[in-house]
Amino acid sequence: MLELRPLSILQKRRLKEFVDRRDELQAFCQHLDAEEQVIFNVTGESDIGKSTFMARMIHECTEREWCRAVVACDRMTNVDCRSVMRKISKEIGKDHFESFDEADEQLGQPTFSLKIEDAALGDVQVASGATIEKSTVGKVVGVEIGDVNVNISKEYLEDMEKDRRARLTAEFIANLADISRDNKLVLFFDAVEKMPKEVEQWVMESLLIAILEGELENVKLVHCGQRVPPVEDSYDWSVSEVQLKPLGEKDIIEYLEKRGIREEHPEEIARKLLNSTKGFAGRVAKFVDAYKQSKAQ
Repeated sequence: MLELRPLSILQKRRLKEFVDRRDELQAFCQHLDAEEQVIFNVTGESDIGKSTFMARMIHECTEREWCRAVVACDRMTNVDCRSVMRKISKEIGKDHFESFDEADEQLGQPTFSLKIEDAALGDVQVASGATIEKSTVGKVVGVEIGDVNVNISKEYLEDMEKDRRARLTAEFIANLADISRDNKLVLFFDAVEKMPKEVEQWVMESLLIAILEGELENVKLVHCGQRVPPVEDSYDWSVSEVQLKPLGEKDIIEYLEKRGIREEHPEEIARKLLNSTKGFAGRVAKFVDAYKQSKAQ
């Protein structure tokens, strides 16, 4: 069994400030219990409180003994299929992804062969699909080769990358299948509006299909962002979703109390905050931060 990872300091802080979202949380819990539902989409505008809600979902996973991995697309310097697989393997534990790591190391950099058949250079062979330009090779069989350029067609490189991604994906899913056979697992994808199209397609065409076809057991996907990847109509039955709305006045009063602000007339403060922030949780939090800082001075 995988060891359940504790919440981070930031996630614990967000969890303490969590208010409202009870209906949305119930929908997430129902999603975990539903056999056919695989993808849970959480959408909302910037500053609406998606990160705080995700912390609450992660806490619920821990309470229900679901392991999790979080891929935050806005915090990764390079978001591609390979880096996403690496991130998930690191979150779960790289010791569970031995064959994937081996394949990742072997396929790390593309290599090309330059073969000299005779000293007269009558037969120079380069990897299929490549032409030679500027690259000093030096002396081979007593013959000095000058500047040599290698031009590789875009189509050839694309084919190489597709092959590498397919091989890495096969090893990754095989390792993930071994893990999820005895462990329930949720893969969180945060800030998915910053996820490149090729990664969206990889999630939908590799991970989702592997889950739906039974290759991966006990795995759920959560997409959180201002927009979420589209799902084919034929698979829309596997998706449940919620859209986060602005906080109400009672929610803001609860939030103020959780942040330690206990004024004589909290309703008035909440009303003013609601008018100025439109109930966007992130804006409310920033105002409270500034208010508490001014009180401390």
